[in-house]
Amino acid sequence: MVEVRINKKTINPLMDRDEVECVVNFEQGTPKIEEIKAAIAKALAAPESMLVINRLVPRFGAKQANVLVSVYKTSEAMRRSVKAKRKKVEKKPAA
Repeated sequence: MVEVRINKKTINPLMDRDEVECVVNFEQGTPKIEEIKAAIAKALAAPESMLVINRLVPRFGAKQANVLVSVYKTSEAMRRSVKAKRKKVEKKPAA
């Protein structure tokens, strides 16, 4: 089970997004990013597709992590701000 506590919420009108700092508590090891994203989306009442996790820092020895999330208001704003991930290029074996 993942619990979310929101520490700070900043509205960034220039980038058309909300920046949220929160603490995520969990019972076992650090959960997958998809699980954390779903829990934060539920806590913020925002669609998961509009969330971007910028930073996830687990605390050593504690069952919690500090998370910095951007919540975009439109998909156009998200497309302008978030860079696409590069595809890995497979190396050819040396001859």
